[in-house]
Amino acid sequence: ADTTISPELMKMALENLNSGSCCGGGVIVTASEAIPAAARRVMEFWNWLSVKLDLAAGCFIYCLREAFEQSGGFSEKVYASEEIWLSRRLRSWGRKHNMRFIIIEGHPITTSLRKLQWYSPSKLVMLSAPVLLFPPAVFFKGLCSTWYRRPGHGNKI
Repeated sequence: ADTTISPELMKMALENLNSGSCCGGGVIVTASEAIPAAARRVMEFWNWLSVKLDLAAGCFIYCLREAFEQSGGFSEKVYASEEIWLSRRLRSWGRKHNMRFIIIEGHPITTSLRKLQWYSPSKLVMLSAPVLLFPPAVFFKGLCSTWYRRPGHGNKI
């Protein structure tokens, strides 16, 4: 509900999958609404990282069904970064099958980046620090509260 996918993006993803040389991929992200300059820089950094490291954003991942199933799909053992884990496993599966994991740059998706609006950059870094400094933190829901709580509310998103 937070993401808009263009017909051109869908066509490109399907063409990639039908080519026989792509096992899956992702896309770069744009904001659906105005965001602060610092938040925009975070988004731009993510897009750069996504392209350089072949990491799909969780709001749009495409892949072959066979690749998804044989790579184990989304991990139910982690409470954050499921898309990173899946991207890495799909890339690995693709290498074994002489296929690439492709991040589409020409047709970005538009998505809500509400967390970049809810939190100041320093607060977002502080809340993300457990995962950034101690990656195994993704195995503990309590250390991943940034992904499950709305600021000022005790309720889940």
